[in-house]
Amino acid sequence: MPFFIINRKYMSKFLFVLSVCLLSACSTSNQQDSVSQADLENEQRAKEYLLDEPSAEFLVKIADGRLMGIKEGQAAGSKGTTPEIRAYGKLMVKDQNRLFAVMKTLAVHKKIQLPQMISDDKKEGLKDLLQKKGTDFDDQFIRMMRIDHERDIRLFTDALHVKDDEIRAFAVKYLPLIQEHLDKLNALKK
Repeated sequence: MPFFIINRKYMSKFLFVLSVCLLSACSTSNQQDSVSQADLENEQRAKEYLLDEPSAEFLVKIADGRLMGIKEGQAAGSKGTTPEIRAYGKLMVKDQNRLFAVMKTLAVHKKIQLPQMISDDKKEGLKDLLQKKGTDFDDQFIRMMRIDHERDIRLFTDALHVKDDEIRAFAVKYLPLIQEHLDKLNALKK
């Protein structure tokens, strides 16, 4: 059989496989970010009474914050214009990594899915920060860290009222660390 006849014979199958591949590629480009995926999985587990949804929401939000804090700290450690900014950035990387490790252990124990990457919203903020240079970078970094820490203080304070004793104990233990970070940031600004 000539080559073009064989190709013609299998052309419809080839086109079908090609269309499936293209549709699959299109659908993966529109996937939800890591935080949304974790939220959806945790919602399903909550519906099945496998976890406490407010506890899961708290851990997902603060995990996203820790992942962002690590990225911001790394940026400050290399792009900060003063030794104080660079040292604060390194402190953020160290403390955020330590806190995230504790959270991962707690999440595994509680069967809570955490995000593995920062949310799309935070990616945009990080992209904006990384485009800054000099004192513009420093000012933006301080602004972002202040917003992050104030949000985290609210989240940790709210978590003092969740039903889950271990999540509540976690919030009690680490709320002072978040407050300490904010205090150091405020001293840095002065």
